[in-house]
Amino acid sequence: METLFYLLAVSQILLGAYLVWQGLQWLGYVRRRLHTDPGFYAPRVAVLCPCKGIEPGLERNLISLTEFERQNYELFFVLTSDRDPARSIIDRVAKNSRVKTHVVIAGNPVNCGEKVNNLRVAVEQLPEEFEVLVFTDSDGRPGRFWLHRLVAPLGNPTIGATTTMRWFIPNRANFPTALLAAWNAPLVTMLGEQKRNFCWGGGTAIRRNIFEQSGVVEEWKNSVSDDYSLTHALERIGRPIVFLPECITLSYVETDFEGLLE
Repeated sequence: METLFYLLAVSQILLGAYLVWQGLQWLGYVRRRLHTDPGFYAPRVAVLCPCKGIEPGLERNLISLTEFERQNYELFFVLTSDRDPARSIIDRVAKNSRVKTHVVIAGNPVNCGEKVNNLRVAVEQLPEEFEVLVFTDSDGRPGRFWLHRLVAPLGNPTIGATTTMRWFIPNRANFPTALLAAWNAPLVTMLGEQKRNFCWGGGTAIRRNIFEQSGVVEEWKNSVSDDYSLTHALERIGRPIVFLPECITLSYVETDFEGLLE
């Protein structure tokens, strides 16, 4: 019994040391990325943002998508229905936007998830002039240089996609909201310098030719997860996904116990 205790104790110590080592490796990667010049690659970009309903801070989030610096882009908001409550906010944002803004009505999905269908329809309607596709979510609030930093590394044609992750900021001083933010925090460390990164639907950039070569649209036709299908398609053709911690997206959240359990 005593031997078993020591074995368990040693295994826990070794596990703890390994986790500390992994954490230091991740922090080292973050520091290197923060000191990396993103480069000058600035192609024609289509930013696609599916929207559904009204959520806290929606208008400010959407406005942030119109304020990116140093990028040649157009913005595409995608709705399932023209009667979606978010439509009035989108129209107001589009009216005051300094970049060209479009609204795409995708219609009801068939054999796939609603968000997946929205993105698929929007991509299929894009003019050929757009060289890079950027996917984002309506609950994020990226900074002014987010788009440039996300897209510029794609100047390396061997990269399959660049991606980032969200960071929840409590928008209400209550326990459920704080708990939600704490639960989400470790997710960012699942991405790093390793080869097995995955695409996050709230912040991913991909060259259009790579998107088409990997057959993402076909994957989406029978999928409920946009980012999982995109990741799978890139893995199938052996293209790496690069994590960019400098592009981590703030998401202001508020919830209650009922929402926490959903």
